[in-house]
Amino acid sequence: PSANPEPIAELMDLIFIGEAEGNLNPLLDRLISWKEKEISRDELMEELSELDGIYVPSIDRGQRKIRWLRARGMDSIEPCSELVTHETEFSNMWLLELIRGCGRGCRFCMADFTHRPPRYLSLKAALKLVKRGMRYTDRIGLLGAAVSDHPHIEEITRRLVRMGARISISSLRADSTSDDLLKTLAKGGVKTLTLAPEVILPDLKSAINKTIPNETFISVVERAISLGITNLKLYFITGLPDEGKAEIEAMIAFLIMIREIALSYPRRNPVRIRVTVSPLIPKPHTPLQWMGMEDEKELSRRLRLIRREIGRIGGVELSPSSARMAVIQAVLSRGDRRLAPVIIDTANGLPWRQALKRHNIHPEIYLRELSL
Repeated sequence: PSANPEPIAELMDLIFIGEAEGNLNPLLDRLISWKEKEISRDELMEELSELDGIYVPSIDRGQRKIRWLRARGMDSIEPCSELVTHETEFSNMWLLELIRGCGRGCRFCMADFTHRPPRYLSLKAALKLVKRGMRYTDRIGLLGAAVSDHPHIEEITRRLVRMGARISISSLRADSTSDDLLKTLAKGGVKTLTLAPEVILPDLKSAINKTIPNETFISVVERAISLGITNLKLYFITGLPDEGKAEIEAMIAFLIMIREIALSYPRRNPVRIRVTVSPLIPKPHTPLQWMGMEDEKELSRRLRLIRREIGRIGGVELSPSSARMAVIQAVLSRGDRRLAPVIIDTANGLPWRQALKRHNIHPEIYLRELSL
């Protein structure tokens, strides 16, 4: 909600804008002392609205600029798991955030533009937190928007291997994934490599400002497979202006190359290639926030075409993407307070489209190109 709190603003007393770590104490102190002061709830809200990072919708009504609060330093907030359990998505894994933000400037990426400048956990702090985690589990997960950009990623992973850790790592940037890093990850038991080419054609790469050459991805994939990494996850986006069928054809040709590389390394367990193609959603605070989004019908047509073409390759799995869910995300990303009753009705079981219709809201008003 920090990126666009307006759709839920009418449902909230207050909304904290930004990163909570290290910034919550002023708010908590005011709430704890509320009863002692014997002031009314309205007076409390007025008082809280004066704090940095606190948005009180009943008072501000979207007119005041709220400062987005940031954690002062990664070392001080210790961004790691507080609980290790098998009853989570990352079962029995100690998670460690090495980077917050990115700084690479991909024009669709909210994680970059809302968390600038990127901040890095120091080598010393990372190793201290890993040692803490190793008391509970040998499974260590390294997180970050561009975790391979960490200046000490190779040293951190080498130390993890020496400690006997089993490493898991989030998506890597192909242009900062060295051969040494891949070797260390393989030694650390990594079996899945996640990369995000996003698009294939040079013009579209320039449009989103992610200009990593396709050859770089191919090289990283081939080296990873040669080292025994047997699972590939590849992420793409669709729905850019002027994308056309040529981009889909280029994507298919790229995936055929990946498949051929996988087949060139015969083994008992074949390489598993999983592909996700997601509609591009214009996100607030990004350079592409102004662009219009394809309507649901066109997105569905494009996703069906991609599914059909990938299905012809063989040996490549396509994770399902929903045009409907993408449109809902876009509406919420760019929406305003008129959506509050829609959210309530949907939570109470009314289908999304019916809820919009009941309140006379046309999603197109949020999907169209916006003026600067």
